Amino acid sequence: MASSSVPASSSASSANASSGEEAASAAIPHACAIFLPAPVYAPKPTSSSPATQHARLLGKVTTNAENNMAAKTNSSSQKLKQNRLYVQRIAPAATSNITPRGVYVFIHGLGEHCSRYGELLTTLANDETTQLDVVTGDLSGHGRSDGPRAYCEKFEDWIEDACAFVEYAVSTTKAPPGSPVFVHGQSMGGLIATYVALRNQARFQRGGVVLTSAALDVEWTLTLKFQAQIGALLSMLTPSLEIVPAVRPEDMSKDPEMVKDYVNDPLNTVGNTKARTGQEVLSAFRALVALTPQFEVPLLALHGTSDHCTSISAVERFVANCGSMDKEMKRFEGLYHTMLHEPERQDVLNTIVSWSSRRLTAPNPRL
Repeated sequence: MASSSVPASSSASSANASSGEEAASAAIPHACAIFLPAPVYAPKPTSSSPATQHARLLGKVTTNAENNMAAKTNSSSQKLKQNRLYVQRIAPAATSNITPRGVYVFIHGLGEHCSRYGELLTTLANDETTQLDVVTGDLSGHGRSDGPRAYCEKFEDWIEDACAFVEYAVSTTKAPPGSPVFVHGQSMGGLIATYVALRNQARFQRGGVVLTSAALDVEWTLTLKFQAQIGALLSMLTPSLEIVPAVRPEDMSKDPEMVKDYVNDPLNTVGNTKARTGQEVLSAFRALVALTPQFEVPLLALHGTSDHCTSISAVERFVANCGSMDKEMKRFEGLYHTMLHEPERQDVLNTIVSWSSRRLTAPNPRL
């Protein structure tokens, strides 16, 4: 199959290209890379009630008159060109003739891309205790995928992207029917992974959800509440204005070389976050609080105690309050935000591999 590279652009979107099973250059060694057509995103409804927001985030169709009118009013937004999502698959080494034992989907964080996590993903594919069929991809507006850089009109658009990764992985895997399915999210990807699991909890009961340095909420001080109100206004008036303070690169990892790689990587979007994106993430934080008791999927949450980019307290609250009977929270002393790029990352890798491998011998419900 021919290979073609489609680099990300710092402009409104990356280069146009045809959709479908076209190959692309894989940044993770030995991965097979393709482009998928992005989902057709629904128009943004005018209602902002909690019930409407929960229905949107959980992928449930709302039928009230106001939302029907919004769909008609905004139908032109669905006529935009079909964007593409960049996807990579890392299966057990081709020379081993090993049938994968399960499916593992990884979701990256805000402003980065999936190829930054090759060490973890190749380990999960090739470690003799896991041998998983691993699929990962760039969310719209990230890495090699199309779309305005690090921008979402609605948070559920990114949830739809991640669901598309899962559907592709499950529908094309060589793993036996009924094999465990995992979804893993890093940073904001953890928030997305949580919603992906909430949309179809039965699918992940044999596998589970893995969260590393997950962004699940913030500490809502009076100052932040006031800033959120201003942000809501700016989100409507100037949605692309880069006004939400960015994380400091030096807080990503204590390894200077990793920080340098993060800043200099042309596929990353470094700097302040756009107003609409920031507001949509905050709204997803708020909605998750009410939905937390409904979360009943096996869960592994890992967080560094020196993470200054996301709230470890918020993750601990989620783990404590979720409905899962199989859940584990592990704190890693002194680790920064990108745990998988820390000098001590082998401990993190071992924890994920061990937890995943224990779930590969359970009975076989359907995928």
